This record gives sequence, structure tokens and C-alpha cells, in this order.
Amino acid sequence: TLAIAEITSTSYICRSAAGWTSVSAASVQAASNTGYLANSSSLVALTLPASPAVGDTLAVSGVGSGGWKLVQNAGQSIRTTNLPGSPAVGSFAQTSASQQNWWSLAASGDGSKLVAGINGGTNGFGTHTWVSTDAGASWSDVSPAHDFSESYVAISADGTHLVDAIRNGYVWTSADGGATWQHTSPIQSWTSAATSNDGSVILAADNAGNAYLSTDGGASWTQNVLAAGSASVAVSADGSVLAVATNGYDLLVSTDGGTSWQVRASVQAWSAITMSSDGSHLAATVNGGQIYTSSYSGATWTLQAGSASTGWT
Repeated sequence: TLAIAEITSTSYICRSAAGWTSVSAASVQAASNTGYLANSSSLVALTLPASPAVGDTLAVSGVGSGGWKLVQNAGQSIRTTNLPGSPAVGSFAQTSASQQNWWSLAASGDGSKLVAGINGGTNGFGTHTWVSTDAGASWSDVSPAHDFSESYVAISADGTHLVDAIRNGYVWTSADGGATWQHTSPIQSWTSAATSNDGSVILAADNAGNAYLSTDGGASWTQNVLAAGSASVAVSADGSVLAVATNGYDLLVSTDGGTSWQVRASVQAWSAITMSSDGSHLAATVNGGQIYTSSYSGATWTLQAGSASTGWT
């Protein structure tokens, strides 16, 4: 097996019946019985044929660094059962988790480990935090504490580090997948939590717009008084880019790990925010408004006119 750096050139000697077509556009309408070489530094989206015949095939090979994805038409679905490394599920699968007042959810980098938080717990008797190590097929209650409030969860890329910010409680952390829990944070009315890929950088926000930052996996915390109002937070993979969106105040971003903060969007009823792994691409919602996106760590924003005006949370 050659490493990427060892490959200096490629040529294709196998061809499908219809041959291979090199594509580099952002959006491509695929035809049946055709092979496509996604050859672009940006993501190539290939839309499935609208009316394929039974037995038609479609081949895709990613030869560019941008990767590729398949887009379904209305009424179509993709089963991933036969893909290498894929879980044995179809497009959707109901898990074994019981009916609860589920409040928050996070997944590891490969999707095999999940953590979910509940508001009020079973029949209202305390907060419960649940984890799954088999992509949702089975679940275990690993609650660090019990009260009657919302639970906001986050998880590291490998699924070993968990964060559970309990409203009117502590920010609990676990470094062993939920087997044991610790807390050093103050008791606050927490409204959001996020973590870096390795679980070392944790950002949590409360209902008053304060952001609390930990750079040692929750062992210690630094408070940043940023705004007023309930807040949603996001953290890049390496923890260098942080974002806080507050309901009724500004949207703030730090690109130096929380040392300094900049106002990147004006006052709105910001209700949720997320970002790409490198922190360059952001998406944020407005409660009662629409979705905004940014490709420059929040320096400029684009209103997604096609998004519905609704109570995004």
C-alpha cells in the first residue's frame, strides 16, 4: 500500500461500459450506467438519475482532494449496508433507546459513539445522560447527577471524553466514556456546551450570556462575560476557534482560543451555532428568523433566503 506522498501520478486502465467521465463542477447531474471521476479540490455533489431502470449502475471515484457526495431526488433513498465499514443499517433505523424527553445529542467522529441528554429524566425523575457505543443499537444510563433540568452534552472525536452541562447544575466531564465523572465548574443556568476533538478545550455558556472556557478538560475554568441572554456555543477541532451566539445580543467569535473576542454579527435572537472542524465555516440560526452561514470564521455572513422563518433552536 502506497502512502499519498509516494504517488506521483495515476492512470486508469479499467473502464465501465459507458466509460469514465471526469467532473469538477460543484453540482453534477449523474446519468445511469456511467462512471464519474470527481476531480476537484472542492466537494463534488452528484445527483442520482431521476428515473433509473432496475439494474442500472453508477460508479464514482474520488480522485480530487475535495471529495464527493451523492444527492437523492425526491422519493429516493440510499442504503449503505454494503459499503466497507458501514453499520448494517439502511437510511434510517430506530434505536433501542426508550421514549424520553430528549434534549441534546452529540456523536463521535465516526458516529459509533453517541451521547444524549434528557430534560427531566424518566417520568420527570431527574436528569439522565445516556451513551451508546454501537451507533445507537443499545444505550446505557451513565448519568453523573440527577435533577429536574435540561442536559446539554458534547463528545470528543474518539468518544472517550464526554461533557454534560446541566441547567442549574454543574458542567460535568468524563474522560472514560461516562464510567466516572468530575466537576469543577460553578453552578449556572447552562444552555450549551461544546468541546474540541481531543476533549481538552471545553466551552460552555449560561442563560446570562457568560461563556466559561476550560483548556484542561474541565479541571479549571475561566469566565468570559460576553453578552446577556441564553447562549449557544461551538468549538473548532483544535479548540482555537470559539463562537458564542446569544439570544438578543451579538454573535462573538474568538480565533485565538478565547484570548480575545470579536463581534462578528449584530444583535439578533441567535439561538444556535455550529462550525466546521477548522472553524472557517459557521452556520447560525435566529429564533423566529432564518439561517445564516459564513465562510470566513464569521467575518461576513450570508442569509440563506431559502430557509424557513421559524423557531429554530
